[in-house]
Parts: sequence; structure tokens; C-alpha cells
Amino acid sequence: VVKVDVPLAPDDPRTWSADEQRLLENGLRTFRGKDRWDKIAETIPGRTKEMCRARFNYVKEMLTKQQSQGQQ
Repeated sequence: VVKVDVPLAPDDPRTWSADEQRLLENGLRTFRGKDRWDKIAETIPGRTKEMCRARFNYVKEMLTKQQSQGQQ
């Protein structure tokens, strides 16, 4: 198997800076309701609500995997 390192696209949920992650976490604590993702995206320059939601889902999945591996 040959592994090729491919640069990640800017909209890939794995390519977030620490500052963007902090803003996302702050937004998750701050905003509720049907327009939550719109409001969160407004606080993170260059990120859309779809990107924010994808990042949230990516991090949630990684945390779930880590927890399940830790329990084995």
C-alpha cells in the first residue's frame, strides 16, 4: 500500500486553526435555536454554517473513537 500525502482543502473539517476551534466552541456554548449554525459561522471569518457543522461532526466522531479505544 502506497500512502500519498495530499494537502487538505481549506474547507476540510480537519484543517481548522486553534483560534477557529476556540471560536466554534464558544459559539456552541453561546448560541441555541434554529439559526444557531448561522450565528456561529458569523463569528468565524471565512467559515460557513456548513463548514462549522462539518467540523463539529468531525470532532465529535474523533472523540467518540478515542473514548471507545480507551475503553478496550
